[in-house]
Amino acid sequence: WTNGNSSMSSSSRLRKRAAGASSRGNKTPTLRAINTTSTRGNGIDMAGTVERAETETAGEDRILALRKDFERRMRSYVSREDAYVQRVEELNMEVDSTNQNDKLKSSVESFKLLRTDHDEIQKNLEKVDFRTTQILQEQERDLLRAFRSRLFDLQVELEREKDRKGDSASVWIKRSRELEAEQDWVHQMVVRLEVVNDELATDNTALKQKLKLGEEDRNYL
Repeated sequence: WTNGNSSMSSSSRLRKRAAGASSRGNKTPTLRAINTTSTRGNGIDMAGTVERAETETAGEDRILALRKDFERRMRSYVSREDAYVQRVEELNMEVDSTNQNDKLKSSVESFKLLRTDHDEIQKNLEKVDFRTTQILQEQERDLLRAFRSRLFDLQVELEREKDRKGDSASVWIKRSRELEAEQDWVHQMVVRLEVVNDELATDNTALKQKLKLGEEDRNYL
């Protein structure tokens, strides 16, 4: 834009100069009057005066022609300068338009990358959720198998103790309490796993909701 402003200032100065030259051209000196009464009837003086008048007239015509040619050239130059200034403005507008298009293209590419990252994170969360559920189910099945196996062993041992002679009631009571204690421990472990499972499910739901809100914000933008 600096070049455009300089060209416009130069055009303005040239227009003023052309206008000044035109005004000076209109003020051409008039022919000097030939005073025939003061020649004293001398033919030689009359001829010299006429010759000088013709010379002055020819010079004035030459000056007028030169001024007109100068004005014509100035008008042509100013016209070219105006065309150059207009072309510079058009080129500047094209540059600005190109910059805007580049910025828009960059924004679109950034949103595409964000969308790709979001989809990847969503897939990973689904994998983590599925894997966490599998691990908890496997742990619960392992605990149940261990509990049933231990319970079966205790029942077998209890039956053996019943078959023995001379066993006191205190032994049976002790065995029963041990069995109940182990049953309580297994129950506590199951409850603890259920609590952990609920916490993980809550965290997973919160993460999904957060991702959904982020996606809605990006779609709004």
